[in-house]
Amino acid sequence: GSKEEAMADAEKLRLLLPPREKVTLLIIGNHSAGKSSFINWYIGEEILKANMAIETSNVTFITRGKKKTKFLPDMMMDHYTFLPEFVKKVDGVEDHMELQVCTSSERQFPMLDVIDTPGLIDVKRQPEASVNQTGR
Repeated sequence: GSKEEAMADAEKLRLLLPPREKVTLLIIGNHSAGKSSFINWYIGEEILKANMAIETSNVTFITRGKKKTKFLPDMMMDHYTFLPEFVKKVDGVEDHMELQVCTSSERQFPMLDVIDTPGLIDVKRQPEASVNQTGR
């Protein structure tokens, strides 16, 4: 093989290797869409409450660590370098954040930090007026 082929093969291999740094995955969706259930399945632990009731009221950061524990926002600032600036911009958000550390090694969870969010509110759209109602 040529040098170009060897470089192409090396590039393909690089694409298959895990990232050098953790990837942050933000989960957003409607209420009861299965966000927390998906995260529990992926992690392989029941770390989040999940059922038809509104269970998620905080933005929950989930990371892998040696000991299962919870941290409040002031302890999260060093782990997530973007948080101090975010907290400055969004007044009161730190009152609705928590960090859960779990010990799972399922799937590729050690390579991820997952952020679970409260469900979006499903807004019922009013049906558009029919032609008869508009008088046309």
